[in-house]
Amino acid sequence: TLEEALVWAKGKAPLTVDIKRSVPFEKVIETVRKTESEAYAALISYTFPAAKKLHMLAPDLMLSVTIRNENEIKRLEETDIPWDRVIAFTGVTERSKEFNQALHLKGVFTILGVIGNLDRRAEARGDEIYASFIQNGADILATDRPIEAAQIIKNLSPSKSSKSPYFTHVN
Repeated sequence: TLEEALVWAKGKAPLTVDIKRSVPFEKVIETVRKTESEAYAALISYTFPAAKKLHMLAPDLMLSVTIRNENEIKRLEETDIPWDRVIAFTGVTERSKEFNQALHLKGVFTILGVIGNLDRRAEARGDEIYASFIQNGADILATDRPIEAAQIIKNLSPSKSSKSPYFTHVN
């Protein structure tokens, strides 16, 4: 259950919590609060109206919001959600170093979804590609290959790697 996952993760791993369409936001927020998981559970929103509603219901919680381009940066700013409540999911295609830097200048960590094509590319061409994602500005990798990605990333020097923690995606 979500409650069991939140309890298990306490002190071990920060989580992004994927809220399924049939589940009311309020119920997820209630479970996060009940388990005292506010400090390590970021709620995933797939639309700006959903992000705005989640922020209205729980302004103290972190949100994972899809931000893949300049237009989406502007759309997020129109919601009045403060940047310090946002982790940017930059999609499943690698973004430019400049785009990631623009988000970093706002104080935002970025999540690159390497699940799918990018994981398959790493498997086919070599896991070293995970290092290039981090060096290009991805702070967090959402991957189906966490062990392989972690082995490569842990060998990066501090000046070339992200300062962010690893996040685990919980469906």
